[in-house]
Amino acid sequence: MSGPGSAAADDTARAIAARLMQPPAGLFTQLIQFGRRADVSTAHILLQIPGLKAAEWIDHLAPEAWQSAAQHLGYEDLQALVRALVVFNKQVSTNRGWSAAAIWTYFVFADRYADLAGNLADWALANRGSNTYIPFGHPCPTVSRSAAAGSLRSAPRPPGRDAP
Repeated sequence: MSGPGSAAADDTARAIAARLMQPPAGLFTQLIQFGRRADVSTAHILLQIPGLKAAEWIDHLAPEAWQSAAQHLGYEDLQALVRALVVFNKQVSTNRGWSAAAIWTYFVFADRYADLAGNLADWALANRGSNTYIPFGHPCPTVSRSAAAGSLRSAPRPPGRDAP
């Protein structure tokens, strides 16, 4: 549909989409530093990263934004980012189900480090908040990977994800 104002509406839509695809500069570094803390599971993320005070937007970023940024991280940084996002979801975010950023970054970790992903999954299960979709992207009410293993193959997956 064309007409007066349609180009401006398209430009606005593109600008909004670009914002949804890019987290603010420096956020990954701060989250990674937080995720490397020995007390990451008990430290309060908002006290350590004050810029996150009204950061519900983290779980509204497009999954591709998190996956794209996470693809470039090494093992330790990626693990730290997943941990920080799990803690963020527990302490700050409302229950966003499978749209949680922790899930999308965990998928990158699990795809790249499959043999080590179980330990991070156990940590996430033990430290997540009320979002039972973390880390696998489907409801998993248990807090241990071994208890969850039977349900993983038949569980519904977020769009674009195959069952393990």
